[in-house]
Amino acid sequence: MKLLTVLILSLTALFTIPAKANVTAQKQSVDNACYQEARYANCGDKRVGTGLIKCIHNYKSVNKAFQISEPCKAALSALTYERKAQQRKY
Repeated sequence: MKLLTVLILSLTALFTIPAKANVTAQKQSVDNACYQEARYANCGDKRVGTGLIKCIHNYKSVNKAFQISEPCKAALSALTYERKAQQRKY
């Protein structure tokens, strides 16, 4: 029974590490792709996970003329996809 438990835990860890790595990579991609938007929206030193996305969207809701660039939109979409894919695994 202990061997089975160890095996299950090992396999779970094996498959969750790449998923978390993908999300981490996507977060970094959003940070890089949305750098100009973050500067323009005066988001300071915020990063994904510390309010960057919320800051950009809040600025956009107040300033209707503000446009999010295509690379930033693509990075945000990829991050959303990775997060949903990770949730489906659990």
